[in-house]
Amino acid sequence: MNRLMELAVRILCDSRPDIKTDGVFIFGQTSDNQMSVFKTAVRLIDKNKTNKVLLLKTPAKSGYPGFEVWKNELIQMGIPQDRIEGVQMADSISLNTLTESQALIAHCKNRAYNSIAISAAPFHQIRSYMTVVTVLRELNSKLKVYSQPGFPLSWTENVKHSQGTLQGQRKDLILEEMKRIETYQKKGDLGSTDLVLDYLDTREDM
Repeated sequence: MNRLMELAVRILCDSRPDIKTDGVFIFGQTSDNQMSVFKTAVRLIDKNKTNKVLLLKTPAKSGYPGFEVWKNELIQMGIPQDRIEGVQMADSISLNTLTESQALIAHCKNRAYNSIAISAAPFHQIRSYMTVVTVLRELNSKLKVYSQPGFPLSWTENVKHSQGTLQGQRKDLILEEMKRIETYQKKGDLGSTDLVLDYLDTREDM
């Protein structure tokens, strides 16, 4: 547990060199939580810290409002349309943190991207980052991935999460995410805590 606490702090407070990433990928969220990642995307674009905002290019499903809805909302918030990029995923594939991560890594490989930031709602950021690193390691990818958590929203607000099927106060979702990390690690679907810590330790040397 101490190692997981170390990892959680390092993901939520990631250190990164003063570079401009090729993009920031915002994980699919329900409409209840989308403003968290929208604000992060806007900030990174405004401060010229990333080139593109990457979104899943799918219609609405699994609680995600869909590419066109999110693209239009981000444009309304001031992000130029030509800086919004779709990440392809087959319609037959269900949306979850793992399938999103696999689609993102494939997209970055096809575009020859070297660095990417990822953003999810704060309670979901730890598992999201761990999942992306798990996929990277499985594919032996040299992509540099930086953690950029979404803006915190009210922790006591009742919201929907996880394909829109899990409901509760945001503060309650922290424990749910920790339980999922443990479950998926036991199943072998999520890399070990030490694997992700090792990635963070060696990321800049790749």
